[in-house]
Amino acid sequence: MLDDHPLLRAGLSLLLQGQADLCIPDAVATADEALARIAVRAPDVVVADLSP
Repeated sequence: MLDDHPLLRAGLSLLLQGQADLCIPDAVATADEALARIAVRAPDVVVADLSP
């Protein structure tokens, strides 16, 4: 999960972690962090929201 707002990132992580069929291994704040983690983990889905 990628979002530049810490409160939204934390809240969405908590909400999605309650789903038995979902795994949220990382929640990061920047595109650079996300790209580094994506290269290592190769996720099926990335949830991203960044402000310009």
